Amino acid sequence: WALLGLARLRVREGDLDGAAQMLEALLEGNPDFLRVHDALAEVRVRQGEQAEAMKLLQAAAAKSDGNVQRMRRV
Repeated sequence: WALLGLARLRVREGDLDGAAQMLEALLEGNPDFLRVHDALAEVRVRQGEQAEAMKLLQAAAAKSDGNVQRMRRV
């Protein structure tokens, strides 16, 4: 969760590439950490990569079909 917080700080500072790298590394080691999927999807949208963001959100939604907020984003 600490690395997720650091990545979010990078997003606020405008370092989208740095945040994406941190989130991708975090996701590799923790594929079921669904908030990382959400955060990386947000970064991808800001980078103009909507298709990649959709893939991330769909993967997270498939793992947590009860999360209404995530389903709305998809």
